[in-house]
Amino acid sequence: MNEQYAIERGWPTECPVTGRPFFMGITHWRTGYEVPTYGGPFDSYTIPEADAGGDFSCERYDHDVGGWLQDEWETVGLYCIPHDDWLIFCEAVEALTELRDWYLKNVGLPAVRANRVLRKFQEMTTNRALKEFKEMTK
Repeated sequence: MNEQYAIERGWPTECPVTGRPFFMGITHWRTGYEVPTYGGPFDSYTIPEADAGGDFSCERYDHDVGGWLQDEWETVGLYCIPHDDWLIFCEAVEALTELRDWYLKNVGLPAVRANRVLRKFQEMTTNRALKEFKEMTK
């Protein structure tokens, strides 16, 4: 099958998550519907979906075996950060930027040094936030 087959069915010609090229449509083992798969020729994969924990994974069709690997999901190395956590991070960066600007105005550090201070705060906050987030999601 080719790209035209995907286009006729309204499927992407390239996996929007992994960038794998369209390979073929295959009847899904659980739903009974034809689904697009990407990759090939030995294995092809569904479009990855996020699970409840935010990890993206996809199902694999093994063309050597001639079937879906039903109890196996392939993770793709992507994670979806919950919106609330992203907002907290953005607010922290905004607060640090305001702190830098206030410090420049009231204390008078040279701009280069103030930017270094801001970058260090951002690194510390990011590392701490990531550690805390990983602990919360264990």
